[in-house]
Amino acid sequence: MRKEIDAESQQIHFENRLNSNKWGVDEQIVRMWAGKIQAHAEMCYDKIFCHHWSLLGNRRTGAFVRACSSILGRTIDRLGNTEAHKARMAHRRRGGIGRSSEGSYKSSAESIRKQLQEGWDIEARELDLAASIARPQKYTVPSPLPEHYRTLPAGTPLVDPFAIVGPGEIVVESGPLSAEDTDTTGAAVEMLQKLGLGVEEPEWPTPPFGPVLPSVLKQLKRARQGLVTKGFLVISDPVNPSGDGKSWVLRFEPTDKLPKDADFAELADLCLQSEGLAVAAKPVQDGRTFLVALWDSGRVRTEETRNKRQAFVLPLLNSKGWSILDWAKQSEVDFHTANDYLKGKTNPFLSTRKKLSDALHINAKDLPS
Repeated sequence: MRKEIDAESQQIHFENRLNSNKWGVDEQIVRMWAGKIQAHAEMCYDKIFCHHWSLLGNRRTGAFVRACSSILGRTIDRLGNTEAHKARMAHRRRGGIGRSSEGSYKSSAESIRKQLQEGWDIEARELDLAASIARPQKYTVPSPLPEHYRTLPAGTPLVDPFAIVGPGEIVVESGPLSAEDTDTTGAAVEMLQKLGLGVEEPEWPTPPFGPVLPSVLKQLKRARQGLVTKGFLVISDPVNPSGDGKSWVLRFEPTDKLPKDADFAELADLCLQSEGLAVAAKPVQDGRTFLVALWDSGRVRTEETRNKRQAFVLPLLNSKGWSILDWAKQSEVDFHTANDYLKGKTNPFLSTRKKLSDALHINAKDLPS
């Protein structure tokens, strides 16, 4: 969907390259975007959610439809907010000239969500209604019998005479509803999550976290992402023990994704330093939980590290006639990995250090840390 939107957006811009009405071009892109989003949501519901639900041997119920509606509604809102943010940033880069399409994306997303959810709500109510029509109840003939029943023996089970079905009406015969029939929300959400659909990344830090400088928040999120990617679980929000808004402590735990015999503190320390983060000290263990302090305490002297590394590596590169890019290619690593190492910005993982040293035909232990 994203590739199609990008391709058609470029096509619209190309076809209107001589059009001075930029606002009209933006609105054309918004309409195209809205159509793609609506079609994608309908496809997800019909071809993915409902299809897999039936493959699991379950029948569609009102609770299932509402669970899908809730998940897809949140997804549509999130996509609209993302595009609105991009439009706002683009408008700022233009110096605030002209009109911004931020509001158009938000209103389009809201309109799509309401339209689809109204249709799904009708479907859910129809399914609830069909499930609520239970088998016609039988009862014992009362005594004395009504006039038209006096010819029947006492105790004969009869269908309620007052349950009248009108012409053209359809009676759906079914037994009493079970607990699974009346509420399948939990099963529906669980199924969708197993498929990897509708599982949203929880907001971190949480809203009560409080105000923080954007640059600091970016560093905290980078630290969390690095730890999570490596296989750690970050617990709760970061803590600012000094109250200065700059010195933060993260609490994390190892998960089953990590080897049981690994040095978790060393692993987390290398992970954070490879991200270029200022780690004040090696993580310390408190029970199963680890604590890591994120601030620049002079633990890593960037200038001294850079001078030591360059004094060792650059003569080797010169003897081979290599540039830093050549070294990176021979080591099969990204250019920035080799360059940031030389500048003292990062402390690569052991596997990366081995690649860098093997390209120079030296032992990994000889490569300056």
